[in-house]
Amino acid sequence: TVQAEFSLQITDAYYSINKERNNSFYNYTANGSIGYQSRNDKWFAQLSADVTHYTARSFDQPVTIPLLKAELSRFVLPNNRGTITLKGFDLLNRNKSIFRTSQFNYLYEQRSNIIGQYFMLGFNYKLNKTGKASPGGF
Repeated sequence: TVQAEFSLQITDAYYSINKERNNSFYNYTANGSIGYQSRNDKWFAQLSADVTHYTARSFDQPVTIPLLKAELSRFVLPNNRGTITLKGFDLLNRNKSIFRTSQFNYLYEQRSNIIGQYFMLGFNYKLNKTGKASPGGF
């Protein structure tokens, strides 16, 4: 499966008397993912990417934050009731937390500490039985 999405946010503030206060913000976000399910339905792999770009005339540098995530799953047990999954987040180790605002007489940029790159191994078990119809059609 392949998915893609793009969004653009443009904010313009224009003042008729004090032109120095004019300001423009252009932020965009793009994300996409590609996944593959094996023919025997025992393996699933997915790679996804998110790119967020922040810019404004009032700030020195534009900021681009690319996030790359990967997942590999193996289905186990009868009726694929168990799943062992290895996930990786922020494979490029470039994640940032930024908040920017521009007001009448000041600029404000806040950067926060966040969880960066990590890997997680998990196990899921389905309690319901799949693949078999229950009596009465429910």
